Amino acid sequence: MPQKSISVIQNRAYIDQNSCIECGKCARSCPYNAIVEITRPCERACAVKAIKVDDSRKAILDLGKCVSCGHCVSVCPFGAITDLSQICKVINSLYQPTQPLGAIIAPSIAGQFGPKVSPGQIKSA
Repeated sequence: MPQKSISVIQNRAYIDQNSCIECGKCARSCPYNAIVEITRPCERACAVKAIKVDDSRKAILDLGKCVSCGHCVSVCPFGAITDLSQICKVINSLYQPTQPLGAIIAPSIAGQFGPKVSPGQIKSA
């Protein structure tokens, strides 16, 4: 439902960001296509909607929703999102024989290593 967030002052339209509910009706109604919704590539790519942009235009990741698929990392044109590597922890665990070590290959293997790398190659490495 529109909230009357647009006012015209001196023949210019202004959107009151505090009352705007981002319903998109103004963008669809504007005959000049002057209202454009800009969504960050990472936010658009996230299938589980774990990335939101706050009022200061800072991207916020909801770790409760994130499935660590890595898609946001691959679509970010700025390189602002990086994947946290656990390789150092794995290497240190390999050298500590006091604890048994187990590992599973994540489904995101194709996104991290490419489609030509097989699970067998990862196990061998």
